Amino acid sequence: MECDQVGVVSMSPGSYWLEDMGAARPPKFPSIDRDLTVDVLIIGAGITGLSTAMHLRDKCSVAIVEANSVGSGTSSGSSGHLDMTADENFEELQNDWGPTVANLIVMSNIDGISQVERWSKEFDIYCDFKRVPGCRYSEQPSDSRSIGREFDTALSLGVKAQFGCPNGAQQQLRAAAGITLDNCARFDPLRYVAGLARVLGQSRNVFLFENSRAARPSSTTVEVQGSDGRPHTVYAKHVILATHSPYAGTMSLETRCFPYMSYCLTATVTNPPPDALYWDMADPYHYSRLSNSYRPDTILVGGEDHKVGHGCPTKAMESLENFVRDRFDVVKIERRWSAELWEPADGMPYIGAVPGMSGVYTATGFSGHGLIWSAVASQLLTDLILKRENKLAELFSPSRLNVRRSGATFLKENADVALKFLEGVVTGEKVASLTEIKHGEGKIVRKHITSKPLAVYRDAGGQLHVMSPVCTHLGCIVTWNERESTWDCPCHGGRYSPTGSRLYGPPPRDLQRKVDPADCDW
Repeated sequence: MECDQVGVVSMSPGSYWLEDMGAARPPKFPSIDRDLTVDVLIIGAGITGLSTAMHLRDKCSVAIVEANSVGSGTSSGSSGHLDMTADENFEELQNDWGPTVANLIVMSNIDGISQVERWSKEFDIYCDFKRVPGCRYSEQPSDSRSIGREFDTALSLGVKAQFGCPNGAQQQLRAAAGITLDNCARFDPLRYVAGLARVLGQSRNVFLFENSRAARPSSTTVEVQGSDGRPHTVYAKHVILATHSPYAGTMSLETRCFPYMSYCLTATVTNPPPDALYWDMADPYHYSRLSNSYRPDTILVGGEDHKVGHGCPTKAMESLENFVRDRFDVVKIERRWSAELWEPADGMPYIGAVPGMSGVYTATGFSGHGLIWSAVASQLLTDLILKRENKLAELFSPSRLNVRRSGATFLKENADVALKFLEGVVTGEKVASLTEIKHGEGKIVRKHITSKPLAVYRDAGGQLHVMSPVCTHLGCIVTWNERESTWDCPCHGGRYSPTGSRLYGPPPRDLQRKVDPADCDW
């Protein structure tokens, strides 16, 4: 996590959205410095938390606590795509959930896009929002029939669509077949989040705190640590976990949410595609768009997803760059970054009351569709707190169990977790001396084959930092992410700074410091 030139501390350093924000940058808010009593406590000041507060601000008192700065999580690392596909193709959606529920899901996504558009206009938030078509395509001729069924299903669900890609795009994208959807959109997610924060900062019913880390809640009374290092207590009637990751500490959620990394870059090209959203059917898949309205020669492309702590981040970014260079005339790669996302076991997000925790709500498992699900979640969570009916409540309930839809994914992903636990028993490179660890490098090492492993990092100044590699969530052994310079948990997606500070995900605490490097005799 780094502080970029606009002063935003971000989990996605290098993100295009951090560039040249000027007056649009998020306002600064104080760290919590007192105990507080409110109707609703929201943990997380990203797009989900702020959107929910927007709905609640005139109806009850709200406190928002953010461990870092406004928009510093996945909101600042996303692609800015707004489409109604729920990160699944329409045919799968209808087969898995039936036509009635599939239509409800699609319409809720369309409403989510409209919420972003409406608030952008109502509150004069310049976030470069623009309605554009969305194109799902395949480079493989063998997928033509699947694309045809997708077109038919889209029409049956009430989506306005055309067969084929936008003019000029099919050849450039090597598309063998495609379907184009009306009324998708693109925008700058960080400028939008900054605009929401400014509106909320002017509300008498809202208290917004940055650099204020909330402990994992077990009730609606939550301890929050401010920048002064002192704990403060927030007493609330309702608590919303808008942390993107599953932070409730309940195994029923954490074994049904799977952490993945996705990669993005922006590039200046001489042959940009028509202004639209594009996503292919490859595995892993790719998505692209124009980066903004005022530089039509700059494109934003993402993809190459892999599970956190599993693939090689450097190779993933290289693969993404190769994908871009193979299809566009690249003048320059401008920015590169990554962001973490959470895949739900049955394909739908978990939004609602946390099982077994009275008054505590969550919104997680957004897959690669978080900008839309955040809008849907904001309305659903508001309705649940205000005891209003919402047709999506049962469908998205964290208590649901859809064995037919989630069983295979659940077993596969959790078998992988078990394997990573076992690998942790023998992990660690045997090194004769810690002098082998270079400046800026992290390694899991052992002094002897029978020694317990250590997580060791040498900073740019040459100082060693020695920690336990045991994730403080459930005990997996972390891995070193050489591209992001973070320790990543391959089991449930927790991430730590090079020196072991908790950054993101389910872990409640920092990695344990094991030994004073000055006393290390390696």
